Amino acid sequence: MKKLFISAILLVACYSHLRAQNTFPSTGNVGVGTTGPAAVLTVTNATPVIQLLDKDVNPRDGSSLGKLAFGSGANELASIDAMRFSTNYDDVTNILFRTSWATGAGGDGANIERMRISYTGNVGIGITNPQNKLDVNDTIHSKAVLIDLNGWQDRVFNKEYQLLPLTEVKAYIDQHQHLPEIPSEQEMVKNGLDVGEMNKLLMKKVEELTLYLIELKTEVSQLQKQIKTPVKSN
Repeated sequence: MKKLFISAILLVACYSHLRAQNTFPSTGNVGVGTTGPAAVLTVTNATPVIQLLDKDVNPRDGSSLGKLAFGSGANELASIDAMRFSTNYDDVTNILFRTSWATGAGGDGANIERMRISYTGNVGIGITNPQNKLDVNDTIHSKAVLIDLNGWQDRVFNKEYQLLPLTEVKAYIDQHQHLPEIPSEQEMVKNGLDVGEMNKLLMKKVEELTLYLIELKTEVSQLQKQIKTPVKSN
């Protein structure tokens, strides 16, 4: 009897402590770590952490580990979903971001995946299997793009640089239908455009073109001098 009495006292004390820290009203806001919640759910702690843990361990079926959903009434209109990688373990996951654009407003539907972070850390926008740190299946608009280059070898204006004669450039173009060192149309379509590498090649071609113009100007000036110089008769 004494033990039962002591247990009852401890239970009441624990309940009173929890009530002092948390608020669980039947209606209104819920507070965890606070008795004055300012939102539907307020969590107050030195380092607040909310965990969503699935009890199914390693089902290997590509199912959801948990989801944070937003909506109206019974309709789910946006969500952040942690998904298992199909046929693999719980510790191989993707994060899916979904939004809605109602078909009635001219959109493509409700709660459709727009972006994901794959288990490799790659981000895909409009694509479900990103192979790079960022894959975008549509137009990107930006005010500026900064590209880090692995070296910028600007040797065209060095005195030792061997400028290809224009006759050889013409022969190459006639045979390949593109400039030397520049990828062909087929290569561009197959491999895409490396912006950093292409900018280096384009700068090189601009500098080579400048040298050709300087050579041409020199030849023209020499011809003009010859025309102006009268030919002495014997």
